[in-house]
Amino acid sequence: MKYSLMFKSLSDDNRIKILEIIKKEKKINACNLLKEFNITQPTLSYHMNILVESGLVKSKREKNCSIYEINENTINKLKDFFNQEVK
Repeated sequence: MKYSLMFKSLSDDNRIKILEIIKKEKKINACNLLKEFNITQPTLSYHMNILVESGLVKSKREKNCSIYEINENTINKLKDFFNQEVK
C-alpha cells in the first residue's frame, strides 16, 4: 500500500476540496470539476494525477473527457490503517 503517496495527496487544500466534490457528486468529469476552482486545466491535471497515483481516485476516459470517482477500496484500506492497533 502506498500510504506515503496517499498522505502526500491529502496535504494540499485543493486536493482535499477535489476529494470533497467527488465524494459529493459520486462521479464527475474534469470539465465540471474545473468549474469549481480558480485554477488552470494543467494545474487541475497535476492535482488529479497525484490523486490517481495515490489510489484515492479512479479515472476513466469517456469520449474527450476524464471521469473521476473515489476509489472506495483504497479509502477502506486507509481507514484500516488508522484502525489497526499500535504494537
